[in-house]
Amino acid sequence: MIMKTFDYKESYKHLYAKNILAEWLKEKERDKDAVRYPPLYWRHNYGIFVELAFHERDDPYYWEASGGLIHLEDENGNIFDSVFDENFDRGKILFVPDICIFHKGTPTIFLEVYHKNRVQQYKLEAISKFFKGFPIEVWEISADWILSQIKQPDVLKTCELIARL
Repeated sequence: MIMKTFDYKESYKHLYAKNILAEWLKEKERDKDAVRYPPLYWRHNYGIFVELAFHERDDPYYWEASGGLIHLEDENGNIFDSVFDENFDRGKILFVPDICIFHKGTPTIFLEVYHKNRVQQYKLEAISKFFKGFPIEVWEISADWILSQIKQPDVLKTCELIARL
């Protein structure tokens, strides 16, 4: 398996398409417990994240069990947020999906927006290895298709499943 270091470079086209798609997903999730946005389905949980990095010391239960987490509590002892200790070494970045959606405490849907290049095999292998034993889906969607829409579509027609692991 070829491991590459994470290098943050993207075109404006990719950036805008990714952000538009994230807004569509967040809009569908507002005030709903179960979300159907064909071909996707998830139960509202920890939310939708753009460019959420996964490190060597992270856990599939990302916001619950990853190394370096600090849970912020209110005066009653209820956790209201979790942040990572910036001094904790989480290890190298393994992969950074364009968008990930949490379902039942763990990210289960990954969306990759492509402009020129499709998802690389080494990224799929890194995701598969990290989430071994957890049901996940990796989808690709065209930046051109996203940017050609004049309003939020009811169905992500060019969303193609590339892996169900």
